[in-house]
Amino acid sequence: MPLFREKLTGEERMQLVEMLTKVASAHSAPSELQREALARLKRRLIAGKPELATSRAGHFG
Repeated sequence: MPLFREKLTGEERMQLVEMLTKVASAHSAPSELQREALARLKRRLIAGKPELATSRAGHFG
């Protein structure tokens, strides 16, 4: 995700989400899992940084 946020403009990120939505809808309506994945991707691409990050040790920040 960081690479996309660093290298793509906001408009390009939205275009990426739109393209993936069209791919998921190519033969039938997107499944529940696909819709959830697209929504999660969109949130992560739009966000400046992760909402909540934890280390493997369980430390937040």
